[in-house]
Order: sequence, then structure tokens, then C-alpha cells
Amino acid sequence: MDLEVFQNEVLPGKNKYFRYSQSITGNRELSEDIVQEVLLKIWDKRSELGDVLNKEAWCMRMIRNLSIDKLRVKANQGESLDKASNFYDPGPSPMEVTVNNEFQHSIGEMINKLPDTQKEIVQLRDIQGYSYKEISEVLSLDLNTVKVTLFRARKRLREQLKTINIYGYERP
Repeated sequence: MDLEVFQNEVLPGKNKYFRYSQSITGNRELSEDIVQEVLLKIWDKRSELGDVLNKEAWCMRMIRNLSIDKLRVKANQGESLDKASNFYDPGPSPMEVTVNNEFQHSIGEMINKLPDTQKEIVQLRDIQGYSYKEISEVLSLDLNTVKVTLFRARKRLREQLKTINIYGYERP
């Protein structure tokens, strides 16, 4: 194969090769490197390619094989240094844990201050995960009554939460 055959039969498919490689690797930079490497291999072995009838299919097979090989090597090498540095996750800070605990305690107090029916429905629905139908059967209430009562309880809780700032103090 000479330069003219290479330019007319192999190079026009470089965008197609890139898209195919990227569909396998999911990485733009890696796919660019793979296409470049395959094109260099083809050029280096141009004297052996006289017997290849469908050069595009042959190139696509080389792209596929090299893409899969690069993924295997990447998987065997483990995570990159950037990902490894993010591996350690210390979790929430003590302050975040304290704020969350206080917030949950405040919500629990607000729920306990609701009227008995509203409190029971909120606990059954939002805490224990019962369906509206199950709540209506447990409390012997109409299904619509359960929905309306839950809506009013949530609205009341929402209004109370709006009056509290992030530090847990009521706003003036």
C-alpha cells in the first residue's frame, strides 16, 4: 500500500474509528490515542496489507481489539492516582452529625405536638411507610380523610420548619 491508497482508503474512516472506539471505552482522550496508534500500525505494516480486501472492516477490527485491550490494561492497573486520592471518605464531621441529630430531634418534637390523628397518620405514612389504604383500615377512617389530614399535618410541619433557621433557633 502506498501513500495514496492509505489516504484514500484508510484515513477517510478516522472519524468512524474514533466514534467506534469511544463507544467501547467511553473516554475521548483514550479513543483519540487508540485511533492514532492503529493508524500508525497500519502505516508501519503497509507492505503486508496488499491481501486485505476490505480495509475499513480490518481497521474497525483493529480499533475494537485495541480498545478492549486498553480497557483491560486500565482495569488491571487499578484506579488512577486522582481516583485513589478520593478513595478515603471520612464521612460526616462531628458537627454535621450533631446538627443532623438536633434537627431530627426537633422534627420529632414537632410531630409529637401535632393533634393525635395527624400525629398517627404522619407516623404511619412517613415513618413506617404504610399506604393510604392501609392507614385508613388501621385507623378506621375514610381514605380521603387520611389524605387531607396528612396534607394538613405536613403543611403545619413545613410552616414550623420555615420558622427555624439552620442553627435551630426560632426567627424573631
